[in-house]
Amino acid sequence: MELKTTHREVHCKPITAITFNPLRREIITGSEDGSIKVWESESGKTVLNLNHHQGWVTDLFYWQDAKLLVSASNDGLLVTWSTSTVPHQEIRIGNPIYCVAWNSKREQIIIGMSKSVKAFSLVDGSSLSSPYLNEKCETVSHHSDIVKSIVCIESRVYTASFDRSIIMYETSSYPSDRTLHVLSVFRQAHTAAITCLTMIRDNESNTWQIISGSFDRSVKLWTQDIQLIHKIEGLSGTITSISYIPLTRVLWVLCGQQEVAMFDPKSGENITEYLSRQDDSRLVGVCNNKYQLLHLHYVPELHEVYCTTNRRTVMAWKYNSFAPISTLQCRHCPEGLTYTGKSPILIFTGDSDGRITKWEQLQLNNFMYSSDSFTLQDARKTLQFANHHSMLTSLSQTDTSTTGRSVNKLIFAEELDILVAASEDSNVYVWAFDDQAMHELRDSIPVGDKMFQKMGDETVTNRVAGLTCRRVLNKHTQSVTGLALVSHPKQLQTTYLLSCGADRRLCMWDLRFGTLVGTYINSAGCEVASEEAITDIAYANDRQEFAYSSADKLIYIRKFTTQPNNWQLLHVLQGHESEVSHVIWNSVARAWVSGSDDCTLRTWTLEQGDYLRIVTAVVDTQCPITALTCDVLNGAVIVGLQDVIRVYESGTMKRLSTHSGHRDSVRGLLHVPERSQYISSSWDGSICIWNSYKPYNRMM
Repeated sequence: MELKTTHREVHCKPITAITFNPLRREIITGSEDGSIKVWESESGKTVLNLNHHQGWVTDLFYWQDAKLLVSASNDGLLVTWSTSTVPHQEIRIGNPIYCVAWNSKREQIIIGMSKSVKAFSLVDGSSLSSPYLNEKCETVSHHSDIVKSIVCIESRVYTASFDRSIIMYETSSYPSDRTLHVLSVFRQAHTAAITCLTMIRDNESNTWQIISGSFDRSVKLWTQDIQLIHKIEGLSGTITSISYIPLTRVLWVLCGQQEVAMFDPKSGENITEYLSRQDDSRLVGVCNNKYQLLHLHYVPELHEVYCTTNRRTVMAWKYNSFAPISTLQCRHCPEGLTYTGKSPILIFTGDSDGRITKWEQLQLNNFMYSSDSFTLQDARKTLQFANHHSMLTSLSQTDTSTTGRSVNKLIFAEELDILVAASEDSNVYVWAFDDQAMHELRDSIPVGDKMFQKMGDETVTNRVAGLTCRRVLNKHTQSVTGLALVSHPKQLQTTYLLSCGADRRLCMWDLRFGTLVGTYINSAGCEVASEEAITDIAYANDRQEFAYSSADKLIYIRKFTTQPNNWQLLHVLQGHESEVSHVIWNSVARAWVSGSDDCTLRTWTLEQGDYLRIVTAVVDTQCPITALTCDVLNGAVIVGLQDVIRVYESGTMKRLSTHSGHRDSVRGLLHVPERSQYISSSWDGSICIWNSYKPYNRMM
């Protein structure tokens, strides 16, 4: 959800009620001065001013079946309105009305008062096309204080009161019997007065749930039979409003503060920190004026949420399918980004402070992640006391305080369960899961433990055991800028690692044994593969070729062999007018894709695989490319452009979607097909998780 509009000073007095007319897309608000305003949701232009109540407007709802607005007030008037400023019908109750609801199953208007509930039926012969309420109503008095909220689910009516109780009524199906029959009473539902009540539908179990909020600063989730499911405690104030957003499956709670508290209704966990960046990012300016959020109203027809504040302001959030579904916060700016697709799926980030963080999604919900960090500095210290001959190729003694310690690139070798990190300190760090801890964990499992027997795959215990640095590969003399894996199980006996750096070197490593196979040597006998610093490298598995980009504005493509001196130069791609910062191989489109500081994105398609017949597509992005990857399922090209992510179609390079949510330059991108997600890392210190692009399939 993202903030769409903000309308200020809607009324002269504080707003006390809000609803929405989906037929005309109009917002309707009521105030302490008894006035009701109808205004356009987009422009904020006032359409109608309804001045009939003499007291606070305590509740509003739009009666969609009858196309009428229903208002209630503490002046004791229940009023229905059509499209004019004159009431359609007025019923004088004589005592304050605090809430109103529509029971569509029995066609009754139900109101809450002090200690009692009244049900109004339609006049005999009246229909929803021209409805009039019978002023003779059915009254039940089972509460001992103000009835503050009413919820109707099919034939059942739920009422919540300041007397701390929730009562469930059943309405009769007989036309002559309109009485509310008590089914269940929960006298101490909360430890203080209940302020709000709402309902949500659990699609998994196909049942309804009741949610209540109270002065006791807690929210409770109940079954339809008023059995407690979850209790959410620790909120900072009185619960003033609750709303469930079905598209995001998030529960919004207001408790008199300047921001929305967000919860997962399935687990009851607070997920505000994982969603606040995208849901409240534009709310900061409003909250600087110390506004308090008071009332929520969700409009399912428009997928929008409307909220009122204590400063007579109305805000509207709208669902954005291109917004992040979860946001993770890092201590420092993340640079490198990779993941492992084995279960459980792990995400790895490397940041500017030399810290690598492992992220794992919790089973509670899709928003929360656990994290575990380890640093390059700790790895260097550990290896200095280890057996250098068996664990270390060579350890650079470079002073990281002057050269930098950022983790530039990360890559995960699935076949070996190895994480590789390219660092600004000129080293390549190799991490593997801790074998000793893994064996200790496996030995501690009781014999016959069915839970662990069901796991079967050892990768589960591998990931529980954690990672330890095994080797530091050192051949580069400057920052390592790119990594690529070469693995052909049927042709090669091992997995090779290609690394490139600002020193213009190309190195090849046997990743299984952590040994240097060799470096590329040019015809002049120098270990130099380009005119200027190499910025990125990628491997085309189906062509057995690799490409690397350079600050000299070129992209070099070479044939891969296990002998670096035999890396034949196949082609040099020219066209960029500035440093080429990124290059990838799009296996779906069978094309090289490059991004440059010249603000262009280029695809290099080989007709019939011939480098003499290259078709180039150029996209002017209007800002430098900061990150680049592709969708491995449909070939879509995913590009980071400062703080924005764009997705382009692989063939036509037509823009498919734009994702906003970061506040600084996007530095890493990857596609996780197992979860249909894109993941991005940014210099704003966050990792955003997005729903991946799904091509539209037209039904035949």
